[in-house]
Amino acid sequence: MQLSARGVVLVLFTACLPTLPGEDAGTDAGRPIPPPAIDLAVGATHACARMADSTVRCWGSYTNMELAPITRDDLPAVVTALNGARSVTLGEDFGCAYFGPGTRCWGVGAQGQLGNGDTMTRNAPVPVSGDEVADAVAGGRHACARIDGGVVTCWGDNSQGQLGAGSAMMQSSTPLPIANLNGSQVDLGLAHGCARLVSGSVFCWGANDEGQVGDGTNSPQSTPVRVLGLDALAVSAGRFSCALGTDRSVSCWGLGSSTPSAWLFPDGGWREISVGAQLCARAADGTIRCLDRADAGVDVPVPNAVQLGSGDRFSCARTDGGTVWCWGRNDLGQLGDGTRTGSASPVKVGF
Repeated sequence: MQLSARGVVLVLFTACLPTLPGEDAGTDAGRPIPPPAIDLAVGATHACARMADSTVRCWGSYTNMELAPITRDDLPAVVTALNGARSVTLGEDFGCAYFGPGTRCWGVGAQGQLGNGDTMTRNAPVPVSGDEVADAVAGGRHACARIDGGVVTCWGDNSQGQLGAGSAMMQSSTPLPIANLNGSQVDLGLAHGCARLVSGSVFCWGANDEGQVGDGTNSPQSTPVRVLGLDALAVSAGRFSCALGTDRSVSCWGLGSSTPSAWLFPDGGWREISVGAQLCARAADGTIRCLDRADAGVDVPVPNAVQLGSGDRFSCARTDGGTVWCWGRNDLGQLGDGTRTGSASPVKVGF
């Protein structure tokens, strides 16, 4: 979950959204004009944006590398230890960044989710052990990354088999390779993961109590199994799993259904999907639609959106102009607008 998710105890956000964006709520008042955001990462209860000036600004409840283990900021703060990062991914209570070369992780490490060989909490980024990893993705309390040749390695919590390596260990503080899986794209949920192969086939593994692995069962899978009847352009995992089909439709599984079913049809020309507590999808014209079941959905008014991210009952979108808008839960400052008031309509993040 990039917000992954993509990771967290997820609760469905079903509030209806009005048809107009929310007000800025004064977040820009008295603040310097910020550089544009060029990338977005959303975790369980916090989010970060990479800016055009090579800084990274974070908001919500997050592990802060400079102050205290848990910090709650209602407005984005520059995290200097992440300056120059080429990508950022956020989990439940940890995060990882790729600096090129090398990926470093920080935060709570009790399940080995920092990948550095121990289980200590770290307030500064530490290098992930082993071969150079890139394209890291954080889940609930585990992470995965691709190394040379597309091999997928995972580390952290393995209580539900979410490392995908077939290991009986409850956790691993160093990366374990997933045999026979060369993924072109990987995403992680709370305790499961999915990968799309170059061929378009989708494989998932880990927790499966609600059918989120998509193999027609409700049994946890410690190694990847193919999702039934599906070829995809992209995959996203959160509380459940979804795939963007080759025909630009969106199919999902989990939430009690152990095989994929159509949630959004191709007429929207869907280009991007993000799953947290709910599914949000972006169409070719920038339209965003969010839904938590196949027969319901509302359009979210964020003009010119180019990137999505979803967490625990809140979501964010980045526009082509470099602004970020968020909506949903805000008890920990997740919306980044300087308040603790939730909003069913998008509010502008106050960089």
